[in-house]
Amino acid sequence: MDMIPIDLTDQLVIMPAKNEQWQLDSTKARQAIQKMLEQLSQDLNLRFKINFRLVKMIPHEAGLGGTSGNLAGMGRLLMKLLHLEDSKKIIKKTLLSLGKDVAFFLDPMASIATNMGDELTKITDFPPNLPLLIVKPKFGISTKKAYLTAVPDDNQKWNDFNLKTISHLPPTINNFWHSRLPFFDELASYRQILLKFPAIKNVFLTGSGSTLVAVFGEDRARDLFFNNTAKMIDWGTFYQVNSLRSYKYQISTYPS
Repeated sequence: MDMIPIDLTDQLVIMPAKNEQWQLDSTKARQAIQKMLEQLSQDLNLRFKINFRLVKMIPHEAGLGGTSGNLAGMGRLLMKLLHLEDSKKIIKKTLLSLGKDVAFFLDPMASIATNMGDELTKITDFPPNLPLLIVKPKFGISTKKAYLTAVPDDNQKWNDFNLKTISHLPPTINNFWHSRLPFFDELASYRQILLKFPAIKNVFLTGSGSTLVAVFGEDRARDLFFNNTAKMIDWGTFYQVNSLRSYKYQISTYPS
C-alpha cells in the first residue's frame, strides 16, 4: 500500500512530574499511550515520571493512522527530551509490537509499504503540496472492522505518481474499498456527490477508516471549495491539507 504524509497533525506535550499523569481527550489514544508507556517501562526498566497531554486534530476512526502516529510521536519525544537515543532500537521494537504501521510514522515519508506495513520503500517522485480536502463523515470505521472485511488484491498497483495518473485511478486502488467496508453504500454516494464538482479530480478512501480524500488540481480551487461549497455539505467535516514527500517532527522545549 502507498503511505503518504499530509500536514494534519496532533500535538503531544510532556512535562516532568513526581508521578505519572495524563490529560487526553480521546479514550482510544489514552489507552494506546498508556499501554506503550507500560511496555516501555518494562523493556527499559525505567519509570516515566511525566505529565502528558494530547491535543487531537486528526479525526477518530478516519483511517489516517492517528493512533500509530501518536505512539511514534511519543516515542520520538521520549528519545529527545529524556535523552534516550541510546535506547532507540528497544523503543522502536516496542512500538512495532503495538502496531506495524508505526514504522512509517517514526520517519514519515512517501513510501510503498509491504509485509504488514513495516517494510517501506521510499517514493521519490510523489508530487509534494498536492491540494487535498479530507472529508470525515459522521460515522467512523474501526481498524479492526476494516481488516476483518479486507480482501487483498495484489493486481492493484500504483507506480506512476503524478496528478494526471491520480485523476484516473479507480477507487478500488484502495483494497478496503474493493472489500466493501461497513457503510460502503454511504461512502460510495458521498464520493459521487464530490465528483460532480469539476474542480475535484478524484476521490479516494484515505486508508482503512471512513474518511474520503478529494484531490484538486490547484490550491485556489481547493480553498474556494472549502470556504464556500463545503459549508453547505452537512454529512461530513472538511480539513484542508496538502501532501508531503516527508514530514519532520517539530519538537520544542520550554523553560520550566
